Formats: sequence, C-alpha cells, structure tokens
Amino acid sequence: MSSADDGAPTSDRGRVRLRLVSYNVRDLCDDRDAVAHVLRALRCDVACLQEVPRRWFQQHGVSRLAREAGLRRACGGRASGGTAIFVGRRLDVAAAGAFRLPVRAPWTRTRGAAVVTVSLDGVRLVAASVHLPLGPGDRVTHARIVRARLATLAPGTAGPTPLVIAGDLNEPPGGPAWEVLGAGLTDVAQDATDVGAPAPTFTARRPARRIDAVLVGPGVLATSVRVPGSPDDAGLPDLSLADLQSASDHLPVVVDVLLGAGPG
Repeated sequence: MSSADDGAPTSDRGRVRLRLVSYNVRDLCDDRDAVAHVLRALRCDVACLQEVPRRWFQQHGVSRLAREAGLRRACGGRASGGTAIFVGRRLDVAAAGAFRLPVRAPWTRTRGAAVVTVSLDGVRLVAASVHLPLGPGDRVTHARIVRARLATLAPGTAGPTPLVIAGDLNEPPGGPAWEVLGAGLTDVAQDATDVGAPAPTFTARRPARRIDAVLVGPGVLATSVRVPGSPDDAGLPDLSLADLQSASDHLPVVVDVLLGAGPG
C-alpha cells in the first residue's frame, strides 16, 4: 500500500494524497451496521456509493450512515436515483450536485449520478458516482449522458480539475458502456503503480466478475488499488471477510491517489 495507508489526507509541495472508495451497498438491505463498519475501516476521504436508499422517507438513514462511517454526506440519494457521495471532514466541498437518468417505465429502478468537487490545501478533485443499468443499450445511453453532463454540472470538469468516475458499471472491462464512460480516462485497476492482476468485485461471497470501476483523468495518479475480500487481497486489520459479506453483495474498490503530481 502507499503512504496513504492510514487514510488521512496528506500534502506536500502542492501534491495531495487522498483515498477513494467505490462501493455498491445494496440499498442497505443486508447489515447496515456492517456497511458503516466497512466504510470506517477503509478510512477513505471520498466514498462513491451506489444503491443507497432512494425514497424520500429513507433519506435520514442515508445521512445517519454517513455519520456512523465518520464521514459527511455531500450529495445524492433521492435526487440522484440511488447514488451518493460521502466525504471526509478534512475536505472542503466546493460544489455538489446530482441528476437523474432516463428509465424505461415508472416501475424501473431509478438511476442517476452524484457529483462533487472537493478541495484540500487548494488542490481540487471532481468525483462522480454512477450506477449503470442492466440493459446493454441503456448502459451505453447513460454513459454518454453522464460524460456530457459532467462538464456542465461541476466546475472544472472540462478544464484542468482532475476527474474521477467511480461506480457499478454492470459489465466487465471492455464492454461498450465501459468504453464510453472511460473515454480519455484510465482504469486504475490496470494502471496503478503497485497493482497486480485486477481483482473481481462481484459477488462478495464468490468474487468472479469485475463490474465495479474507478476511472481517473489526467492529474490523478493511482498509487495503490485493492479490493478487500477478493481472493488475492491480504486484508485490513480492522476488517474481516465476514464484515464484507454481511454488508453487501459487492466488494469495495479502494484507491489511493496522488493529485498535483503532473503527467506520469
């Protein structure tokens, strides 16, 4: 792991280290206390979540989850159709927003994206949490809309501010929606400085497929990537396999990044 192992944001000479997590929490239908414990144990600065409760009467529970995880809710939930972003208390939130994506019928699961611009010591990052649908054509449509909306929703996404898109893409790498969403971005599981073979993220009990992604733009250097609970992961001191399997049917993707490092 990188020097960000303790999870605390660090900075030196205009460079900032942050830890990001992408995690599908399955509507908190499993053990919600286990979800909070997983997020606490991961010690992340930005948590991009999918399948958070999205109905109006459940929103207090989403905010409560953030508090129990030692984070604060920046955006998402009902407004984003079930995606959300939690951030660490050391980060400043410069902008936050959410939007819905079109679905086929009123009874179809709502979809959307949550987007936040955070800063630490003057260094900014735009992070987006997405959850693509099950239908292949719908996934491509949503991926195109997300990329088009990012430039207008969060200041700086079309300019020099580093960008991260994280989420459950519901398809493996190389799929058409994955390619559209990741155009011009880097799949950290393929490119981090200390990563081995990309690890599967689904299911938590029998990891076999990698459908959860973290994609980064220029100005974001991934120094470490891990999937706790996957067959080749060494584990974390405060996090057991039982915790992960109790929390959700997905495993989290944990990425340490360096901002402000320049190209390469």
